[in-house]
Amino acid sequence: MNISVTDDQAKMIDDWVFLHDYANRSEFFRSVVRFIAQKPVVLNDVSSGIQFEEFVKRPLPEMRKMLESSGKYNKKFINEIISGLKDSPAYANN
Repeated sequence: MNISVTDDQAKMIDDWVFLHDYANRSEFFRSVVRFIAQKPVVLNDVSSGIQFEEFVKRPLPEMRKMLESSGKYNKKFINEIISGLKDSPAYANN
């Protein structure tokens, strides 16, 4: 499994790994998954602090355009997202 994060998010994760004595990033993420599994989250329950949205498959050019128009992401990140989507099971038959 691969997870893409921004440089700032990677730094935050590395800080948590160091401060909370995780062996590595993978141990940190396993801990997050265990936490979520113990406390089921109601989708879009604002009180939980976590919100999920259902993935809606859209044409990849449309996804690229949406990401670019947000102004939040650099070109390299957008290319990595689109590349990851191309390799994902959701887009396997495209």
